[in-house]
Amino acid sequence: GGRWTPSPSSWAQGLRGKSLAHTGMAFVSGDQIKAAIPASVVMFSGCKDDQTSADVQNPGGAGGACTNSMLEALEQSSDYSWVTLLMAMRQILARGGFSQIPMLSTSRQLDLNTPYRAVHEQPGGAFRAVMIGINYVGSANQLSGCHNDVKRMQQYLLGQGYAEDGMRLLLDDGSHESPSKSNIMAAMKWLGEGARAGDSLFFHYSGHGTSIPDDNGDEADGMDEALVPLDFNEVGFIRDDDVLKTLVLGLAEGVQLTCVMDCCHSGTIMDLPYIFKAQDEALDDVISGRRSGMDENGAFNLNEVMGLVALMGGPDDLMGFLACFVQILGCLATQICASSSTTN
Repeated sequence: GGRWTPSPSSWAQGLRGKSLAHTGMAFVSGDQIKAAIPASVVMFSGCKDDQTSADVQNPGGAGGACTNSMLEALEQSSDYSWVTLLMAMRQILARGGFSQIPMLSTSRQLDLNTPYRAVHEQPGGAFRAVMIGINYVGSANQLSGCHNDVKRMQQYLLGQGYAEDGMRLLLDDGSHESPSKSNIMAAMKWLGEGARAGDSLFFHYSGHGTSIPDDNGDEADGMDEALVPLDFNEVGFIRDDDVLKTLVLGLAEGVQLTCVMDCCHSGTIMDLPYIFKAQDEALDDVISGRRSGMDENGAFNLNEVMGLVALMGGPDDLMGFLACFVQILGCLATQICASSSTTN
C-alpha cells in the first residue's frame, strides 16, 4: 500500500512570504548557501513531492520501495557513482512495477559522476546513525516493512564503518525506543550534537509522510512536507522546517550527513538548495556527458533558512542573517537596474 497519511483540514515571521521568499536560486551564491548550511548534506528520497512511496515484498521480507531498491543495488555492487546508483535504483523499482522517481538533494553542488559514499570523503572522525521505522501497528494506517528497512540498513551501515554503539534505533515494536514525535526530535538533535569536521552521520526514516498547509509562507506551493510520528494524532506532524532546523542547520563545516527518506512527499523534505530527479532524460544527460551537476532548487528559500539560523543562535547569527539579507537586496536591486537599463 501507499505510504500516505491524509492531510488535516517573531520578527523573522514578518520577512517570510514576502517577495524575496520565492525568488529562487537566481540571487543566491554558493558562499551564501555555505554560510547558511555549513555541513555537506546528501539526501536520497523515495519519490518526488507529488508521488507516493510504497511497501514492497522481497526475499528478506517486506520493506519500503526506496530502501529496498537502494540496498538491493548496493548488494549487487559497491562500485557506483551517484548517478549510476540512482539509475540502478530506478531500474529495480521499474522491475517491481513501481513508478517512483528517486531523487537526490544536496547542500552543495555535486558532480554526479563522482563515487557514491555513505561516509565522509576523508573519514577520520566519529560515526553516528539514527534509524527510524514506524509500522503504525494496529492503526488504520499500518505498514508492514518499516522495521525490516531499519534492520537491513543497520546491517549495511555496519559494513561501512558505523558501529552499534553509535546507532540509535526507533521502532514501534515494543523493544526499541518508541518513534514518538518528541523522541524523533531528540534523536535528530543527538545525531548532530558535538559533531566536528570529519564526522560521518547517517539518518534513515521509513514510515508515512504527508503534505500539510504551509504555516509560515515559505513554500511556493503553499504546502509543507512532513514526517508522521507514531503519536501524530495527539501531537501532530514533523514539518520540513523542523527537520531542516534540527537535523541540518546546527551542523558544523566539514561534517558529512547522509539521509535516506523512505516516505511519501519526501522529495524536498529538507528543502536543500540542489536537487536531481532521476528521470530518464536527466539520467541520459549525465551518463552521456551532456551534464554532470545537480539542478538548482528554484524553491530553495535562503531568506527562510537564514531566519531559522538567526532564531537558533545569538547576536552573531542575527548579524550574519542581516548581512546576508542586505546582500540579497543589493543583488536584487543591481539586477533590476541592469534590466531597466537595457530596456529603456
